[in-house]
Amino acid sequence: MGTWSPLGNPSDTGYHTRAFEEVVRSTTGSWLKSPAGERFEYSNQGIDLAGYALAVVSGERFEDFMREEILEPLGMTMSTFNQPEATARETCVTGYLGKRSVPIVNGVVMPLVAAGGLFTSANDLARFIIFHLQNGAANGKQLLPATLLQEMYAPQFTAKNQISGYGLGIYKALQNNTVRFSHGGLGYGISTHYRFLPEHRIGVVLLTNQDAAHNAPELAGRVVELMLTAKRGTAPKTNSVSATEKPAVALSEEILRRFEGTYLLYEGSLFRFKYERGTLFHLTGNEKFKLVALSPTEFVYASRLYRFSVSEKGRPGGVQIIDDYYDPQTAENSVIYLPVNDTPVDAKGLNKSEWSRIAGKYVGTFIGAKSEVKISLVNGHLYLNDKLKLKEILSNSFICADGEVVIFSGGQLSVGNKLYLRKQ
Repeated sequence: MGTWSPLGNPSDTGYHTRAFEEVVRSTTGSWLKSPAGERFEYSNQGIDLAGYALAVVSGERFEDFMREEILEPLGMTMSTFNQPEATARETCVTGYLGKRSVPIVNGVVMPLVAAGGLFTSANDLARFIIFHLQNGAANGKQLLPATLLQEMYAPQFTAKNQISGYGLGIYKALQNNTVRFSHGGLGYGISTHYRFLPEHRIGVVLLTNQDAAHNAPELAGRVVELMLTAKRGTAPKTNSVSATEKPAVALSEEILRRFEGTYLLYEGSLFRFKYERGTLFHLTGNEKFKLVALSPTEFVYASRLYRFSVSEKGRPGGVQIIDDYYDPQTAENSVIYLPVNDTPVDAKGLNKSEWSRIAGKYVGTFIGAKSEVKISLVNGHLYLNDKLKLKEILSNSFICADGEVVIFSGGQLSVGNKLYLRKQ
């Protein structure tokens, strides 16, 4: 499922008044972006549904179940999913979007209770990390079998059997030549991050009440290096190695050019592949990586393997990225399969007359702040923000390359359940 539910997402003007059950029930108006189990994508909807299911099965409110079964046994006495209870405390900080404070209405900051509604402290989260470092034990009692923790840590779907990737609610990556686990988040005026290195039995928690920069992951990485230096006298560097020992092969310009184009990473971010002087390059931001061909569909750069999928007609479908040294928390949000967005040889679109009437700018809000998107016609196709190619599936309903749905209705535009109104 996509990241956001129809209600309670940051573009919902009434997001801070939504009840958790109302948010969860609104997912019946959502959709699957890809077949279940095919590939990973970060999803707040998924975690909220899991939390709601837990409440239904246990017969308790989600926040009560979590307090009794997790927080209290771990000694996390300052932590709660009960937002009115937390925001009533004098010790509760205010979150900031730039210089603007995030509103608290009826004690609620955000309605995605299971996905991001925990109010906690650095000391309490330190107890959570200790619980992991002690293989599921806390206060002298085994609360969870270590085997279940290992299952939780294992990367899922397209990252299965890799060192780096997203497990069940936690990232796994390499840092300082050892395995690192982490998670964090931003939004609603907050930027947070925790990470721990089991081999060295160290961890760090970083909580801020400002989400503008979201530099918590980078700062946490620096703190880990300082801790390793203090403990060992040095912080080992992560040594990247080649992805494969397979020999390079020479490919024709025709084969290399078929992979040119843009591939959708996550929420509008694109990777671009371009052919130049007998070589295929991967372009991202200001970086340019020269790819070495291993086969007609496989390429390598340093520790990273690129595996393209190709249709029977020779058209690219997407690219899988395999890299044990990938940092999924800070680089590309751990999406390691990218569907093709558009290519230089794409056929001209249908250029329907009604499409020109829905092209233009649309305005919405994101946690109360102004947000704008653009719909334009390029080569007979509709594009979102001049980047994402839209494919019509029904009248006034389109999908992006990754299955995200874009719907036009009565002057309104819904992009992944985020609502915008046509700009006058």
